[in-house]
Amino acid sequence: MPRLHDLPAGTTIFITRSQFWRACQLSERYGLLTNDATHLATLLAHGLRDLASADQDFRRVPRVILWAP
Repeated sequence: MPRLHDLPAGTTIFITRSQFWRACQLSERYGLLTNDATHLATLLAHGLRDLASADQDFRRVPRVILWAP
């Protein structure tokens, strides 16, 4: 799997079945919308913790470092 930081901007990333199920778990655990949980599952699958977003819902996830405007 390519590392996210090696991909050109705008690259589409397809999620795996296990990432989908992980997103379902994260959605339930932290009360995230499906699309937010999918972003989070992808982030975690790639070993990342930093997330730039204006969405304050991500503050409920203790292992994420949220960079908000």
